[in-house]
Amino acid sequence: MDRLFADFTAVDHAPLNPANPVDTGWNVAVRHLADKTCPRGWDEFPTFAEAPTTLADLTAYAHKHGRLGIATEDSDGTIFDCADTNVHLRAWHDSVHFRYQLAFNVAGEAAAVYVQAAQVYRVYGVNERSIKWVQLLLADILGLVLHNKMTGKYPKNKRAGTVNAAPRWRSVAENIGLAMTVLFAEGKGSNHELIALDMAKADWGSPL
Repeated sequence: MDRLFADFTAVDHAPLNPANPVDTGWNVAVRHLADKTCPRGWDEFPTFAEAPTTLADLTAYAHKHGRLGIATEDSDGTIFDCADTNVHLRAWHDSVHFRYQLAFNVAGEAAAVYVQAAQVYRVYGVNERSIKWVQLLLADILGLVLHNKMTGKYPKNKRAGTVNAAPRWRSVAENIGLAMTVLFAEGKGSNHELIALDMAKADWGSPL
């Protein structure tokens, strides 16, 4: 990240001890990537009403406090079976919105998730394990956003909604992975996030 965030030690995170995650490795990866993209942490708020929930508010808060503000509300019932890991996912995701000033609409959510997918591949390589993780990522964020747009609500069972939708995101995960494979082979891996943004724009429209 090219922006300054607050001291990570100021946030007391629960230990990683999920009872029944869908993929324990993905829990670990999410926490790792959140720590990489927000190395000095974020502020946590118990409700959405208290936290920044628009791009303008997210940006204003970050500029004022030097860190993101993340809501912890409704973090249970996910594929992680660990509310704190879900908060890590939110912080990681919002760090992308903030960095690239991506709108909180379908195109903006898609762009943010594509960048996250590129980050997964950059850190863990393009392989069957990482492709599965990207499927879960796409289903967990973009899939639920699309479900909400179509139905006006989120699935009552977020975990089942994500798991059931993940297979339908296989081709998208593979396409992003293929683009990253070419970049890495050409020694242009540092462009991975910008390429992901271009791919998202081609698939979903302008995220701004």
